[in-house]
Amino acid sequence: MTQAIGWSLIVQIGASVSVALLARGIGVSLGLGIWFSVVPLISLAMVLPLSINGVGVREGGMALLLAPWGIGKEQAVAIGLLWFFATIVTGLIGGGLFLLDRRTPKRSVSQATTAAAAGP
Repeated sequence: MTQAIGWSLIVQIGASVSVALLARGIGVSLGLGIWFSVVPLISLAMVLPLSINGVGVREGGMALLLAPWGIGKEQAVAIGLLWFFATIVTGLIGGGLFLLDRRTPKRSVSQATTAAAAGP
């Protein structure tokens, strides 16, 4: 359980830093502490079965949660869309790598065990 919590913290920190960098790219500079609170809350809302792939929930959440820091709705929605497209691009890259890896023949566990037992 501790390991799962550790990995989830790493994932949320990575997502928060990624969104902060995307926001900085369009001129929105907020402290990392703000992103460490906003991104996990929106991620939690996105898993609710309200829309497909969290589209709309992410952008609306950004507009709602970034408004107290003076971020306009247009910029907040743009950050949400950039986050969505970054997720799609990284997923496509990962999917492509997965497909390439499947083309490489792998030895089965029984073949590796037999080869190890036979010795050099």
